[in-house]
Amino acid sequence: MHQFYRIAAVSPAAAPGDFNGNLKSLEASYREASHKGAAIVVFPGFATTGDDCGSMMRRRDFLARCRAVTAEFAALTQETVAVFGTVDEVEGKVRGVVAVARRGALVATVPSGKTAKFAVNGDFTFAVAPGAKIPCGVAADLLLLCGAEAFSAGLRAAREKEFTGFSSAARQAVVFANAGSGISTTDHVGDADAMIVVDGKVQKRTTPFAENEMIFADVDCGRIAFRREKTAENMEIVALDGVPEAPTLEYAEISRDPFFDEAGEDLSLIVSGAACALARRIRQIHARSLVLGVSGGLDSTLALIVCARACDLLPMPRENVRALTLPGFGTTGRTNANAKKLCRELGVSLAEIDISEACKLHLGAIGHDGKTPDAAYENSQARERTQILMDYANLNGGIVVGTGDLSELALGWCTYNGDQMSMYSVNATLPKTLMRHILAAEAEKASPALAEAIRDVLDTPVSPELLPQQNDDGNSSQQTESILGPYELHDFFLYHYISSGADEKKLLYLAQNAFKGIFDDITIRHTLENFFRRFFSQQFKRNPSPDGPQLTSVSLSPRGGWRIPTDFVKE
Repeated sequence: MHQFYRIAAVSPAAAPGDFNGNLKSLEASYREASHKGAAIVVFPGFATTGDDCGSMMRRRDFLARCRAVTAEFAALTQETVAVFGTVDEVEGKVRGVVAVARRGALVATVPSGKTAKFAVNGDFTFAVAPGAKIPCGVAADLLLLCGAEAFSAGLRAAREKEFTGFSSAARQAVVFANAGSGISTTDHVGDADAMIVVDGKVQKRTTPFAENEMIFADVDCGRIAFRREKTAENMEIVALDGVPEAPTLEYAEISRDPFFDEAGEDLSLIVSGAACALARRIRQIHARSLVLGVSGGLDSTLALIVCARACDLLPMPRENVRALTLPGFGTTGRTNANAKKLCRELGVSLAEIDISEACKLHLGAIGHDGKTPDAAYENSQARERTQILMDYANLNGGIVVGTGDLSELALGWCTYNGDQMSMYSVNATLPKTLMRHILAAEAEKASPALAEAIRDVLDTPVSPELLPQQNDDGNSSQQTESILGPYELHDFFLYHYISSGADEKKLLYLAQNAFKGIFDDITIRHTLENFFRRFFSQQFKRNPSPDGPQLTSVSLSPRGGWRIPTDFVKE
């Protein structure tokens, strides 16, 4: 239902030519994997024979015994798919092959130099191949490799580099099992290496030379199938139905912070990428200045840093960044002070225009009492700020740099033709949770005064500050996450809905596992309902989105990202 499948890999104890002993090892490992809910268990190459047995493999009695043991092992299999190395005659030559067995029978044998592809429950595909190298042109969601490669210094590191690089580039998972002491004869030693690689990262790996150490990973195969770019191929596909899904997510690695996990060490590169994109836009239109509203919140802080970096790249004096603080009915002293401090420390121009009186005049002109805190009261402030920014940009030969982020765009937590609009939106694909990490990293390398301001921004509760009420601590009583639900959950849902193709039931399942002990079930369910209600009803705000660079894997741009009809009905 959720398309998680438990994958196992193991290098059981083996000895060259010891068919009975090797069969017992295979059987014991298979039963353990099956008992623990594995859908697939991968064994090394030559698992039945213990090694490439050289001249013995040309003898008819040896081959007959190998075939018998292969059949015996296949006969004891149940729902769990067994993928293991053995020996067979192919086109008149005895060669190492990979056998696939299930439900008491051999499903297929794949000789060296070949691959075979299988479809599981209609959810995902896997390909099997003999050896420890990535074969060319394999288009499947999982690649299973049965190796019998002798150890040498540096090989394990090179193997990891090859598998993680392939997995990252092809968006495929790699499961590998290498022989152990079965090839530790004569001139070679086996390292019993087993590895499960997903999204370019090693999820599980055995201890070097540790035979019988079984590793498990609960792999989101539906996500891999959704993300992977399909390529044309002529390989026949064998359908396997009724393969068990993972009974729990005991061996899954579900990040509570998937955007950060995906970004890895590239936080500074995200800022550089945004600055480069903005600099390119400035050159293209010959803008003389950058105009943005600075509120002392997360979004405008990061946008301000990006603007300063763009000026450095052009080069253009940082004074050409014209920052405006635009206090209104709900602006707090804390955020206003931080906004001014950030501007001073970054060396940009700063001006303040209080919008309170202009909003009162406007509200009075349209018949509003200027007191009732309704949508008109709140949105008038956002639209007044946008009008000022746009006109100020015209006055100074500049462009308005948007500060809104991906999380707000997903939830429609912005005012149409207010903070929803700008001339270039540098944060458009950056969610709140990732922005926190980026700003924390920026604070680490900033001057003491700038770092202090950034850290205080990070400590300030997220709020649009459109209502005048304040808490005893001086923060706005209008706190976004109290209204919408935690951004950790919203960003988690957004990532897996767009990037992984997860449906509502799977999102709930993922969140309940990832945030166990962090958020209770009621909070998770309520936030998920709120996410979907707002995500689809607010598409009209995303359709006229301004340009902005794609800096993460998730974009809601109506041009190259998320495209649906405005009035799409989500059942």
